[in-house]
Amino acid sequence: MHRRSFLAAAAALGGMPVISPEVQGATKSANLKITGVEIWRLTGNPDQLKAYQASFGHGTTRNLRNMPTSQLYMKLLTNEGVEGFYGTFDQTAADAVMGIARNLIGQDPLAIDTIWETMHGGAHRYSGTYMFGVSTIDNCLWDLKGKFFDIPVYKLLGGSRKTFEVYASCIGQSLEPDRVRESAAQLKKEGYKSQKWFPTRGPSDGQMGYEENVALIRILRETVGENYDIMIDALLRWNLPYAMKWCKDAEQYRPRWLEEPVPTAGQVESLARLRQMTFIPIATGEHSYGRWDAQELMEHHAVDVIQIDPEWGGGISELVKICTLASVHGLIVCPHNQRSTALAHIIASQPPAVCPIMEYQIDIQPVLYYFDKNQLIPKNSQITLPDLPGLGIELDESKIVKREKIYPEA
Repeated sequence: MHRRSFLAAAAALGGMPVISPEVQGATKSANLKITGVEIWRLTGNPDQLKAYQASFGHGTTRNLRNMPTSQLYMKLLTNEGVEGFYGTFDQTAADAVMGIARNLIGQDPLAIDTIWETMHGGAHRYSGTYMFGVSTIDNCLWDLKGKFFDIPVYKLLGGSRKTFEVYASCIGQSLEPDRVRESAAQLKKEGYKSQKWFPTRGPSDGQMGYEENVALIRILRETVGENYDIMIDALLRWNLPYAMKWCKDAEQYRPRWLEEPVPTAGQVESLARLRQMTFIPIATGEHSYGRWDAQELMEHHAVDVIQIDPEWGGGISELVKICTLASVHGLIVCPHNQRSTALAHIIASQPPAVCPIMEYQIDIQPVLYYFDKNQLIPKNSQITLPDLPGLGIELDESKIVKREKIYPEA
C-alpha cells in the first residue's frame, strides 16, 4: 500500500497507531536530508494593514495592537523538495535559529526527537531565548513531516478533534470598570464562554491597588453571570502573602484559575503553599522550559494547570511529552499562546480531559495571522483546523508587497 494512502486510512480509524512498521520502513528508505535553513521577512502594505485592523475593531470595544508591517517566517529545505514552513516569530527567536541552523544540514528531518535532543544538548538544560530557537525549528520540522506524509500534524500526532474551544485572553484591555463591563459583555455576546483578564496592581500599589484587583473579578462575575468561566492572570506581579489574601477575598467569585501569581523560577514552594490554602486552581508555566520544569511543578504539587508555551518551551515535541506527564498526575495543560498554529495542532491531538481549551489573545492573534490564507479565527468560541498537510500555513500572496531573505545572507 502507498504510504500516504496507508496513513490516511490509519488516521480515519482513530485508535490505530499512525506510525507503523510499514511507514518506518518507507521513512528509512527515503534518505531525506535537510539541505538548507532560510528565514524570510515578509512586508505588507501599510494601508491594507490599517484596514485589516479596523475590520476586527468594528462593532467591538477593543482594537488590535499596532501591527508591524513585516513578519518573519522560517523555511526548511530538503533534497527531495519537501519543505517545512513556520512563522511568525520575533527577531530573538530568529537569532537563536541562526545560531543552530548550520547543525541541521544533512540531518534526517523526520527524526525529530533525535534533532531535538541534539539541539537541547543532551544532559545540559537550556532555557531562555535559546529555547525560542529550538521551539521554532521543532515546529517547522513537524510541518515538514506532515507534508511528507500528506497529513495534518494533529492527525500525525494521533488526534482527531479538529474543532475545539478557545477562551478570550484580554491582555491590554482597559481596566476602567465601565470599560471592563462593556468589553466582557461584548465578548460574551460574540460567543466566548470563557475570558481571562489581567490585573495590573501589585503589593507596591497599596490597599487601593489591592481593592482594584479584587474589584476586577467582582465586576466580571456581575457582568457575565454565574455559569461562566473567568480566569485571572497576575503576570508574576504578586508575592505569596498578597496572593493568599487575594484568593481569600476572591474565592466567592469562583475564578476558573489564578495564573502566575508569583514568579515560577525559585518559588515553586510558594506556589505549592498557595495551592494548599485555596480552592482556586493555580496555573503557571509560561516562563518554564521543557518537561523538567513541568515535572518539578508537578512533584511539588504546585500547579493545577500547566502552561508551557510551544514557541518558548521546546516546541510541539516537548509539549506532547508534557501532556503525557500531566495526564499521569491528573492535571490539565492549557499552554500560553503566542501564535495559535502549533498550539492548535497540539490541542487537537490530545484528549479534552488533558487539553480542554486553548488561549486566544483577542488583540494579538489576528495580527500574527495577517499574511496567512487560512486564518485561525474563532467562531462562537471555537476554532476549526483546515484539512491541510503539515500545520496548514499558506501565505496570502495578495498581502505581500516585499520578500527579503535575511538568512542566509546572499
